[in-house]
Amino acid sequence: HPHPDHAGGLRAVGNAIRVKQLWWAGDRAGALVDALIDGVEELTSAPQLVGRFHVGDDTVDVLAPAPPERTPTYPELHANDNSLVLRVCEGGASTAGCVLFPGDIERWGEEFLVEQNDATRLHSLVVKAPHHGSKTSSSPAFVAATGARQVVLCTGRHNTFGFPDQNVVERWRKSGARVWNTAEQGEITMWIDGDNVVVKGFRDG
Repeated sequence: HPHPDHAGGLRAVGNAIRVKQLWWAGDRAGALVDALIDGVEELTSAPQLVGRFHVGDDTVDVLAPAPPERTPTYPELHANDNSLVLRVCEGGASTAGCVLFPGDIERWGEEFLVEQNDATRLHSLVVKAPHHGSKTSSSPAFVAATGARQVVLCTGRHNTFGFPDQNVVERWRKSGARVWNTAEQGEITMWIDGDNVVVKGFRDG
């Protein structure tokens, strides 16, 4: 989605490497996205993306945004809740080795996601917590639907937004997940093999 903390660095990436295809939610609002798409060979947006794709030996499910009207995004929702939501699974489409990337969806986006997908499509070994662990995200229904064992909170040290919300952190922990926070551990690296995952934080020594 076209917010600077998500799209701001992508132009530098595009300048450094050749980007053949860009997947995005379809929201053209903002100069960041306009600058980003210049020079991309193939631009693919939702809802054309919604469905299952095979990338090498892995499976990518594009889960949202998926408006029934086939518009690029949900017109009634703001940019955060129109984030592109991806579930990447090692090998086939089983729940083993799956990572869920829900962007910055908040309560409304989570509600749409849970309503439109059965539990097997959301169940993931690892979840990147929505919207940096804000109090407007990681609703109880969403947390329960993922069944995550590892959760990563992408937050900045001493950020002014109050991320992550401590109630959200406790909600994930009570669900049985181990919580990782980039503000505390720095870069989080994970090695996934089926249901087994090894996690290493940059500041863990």
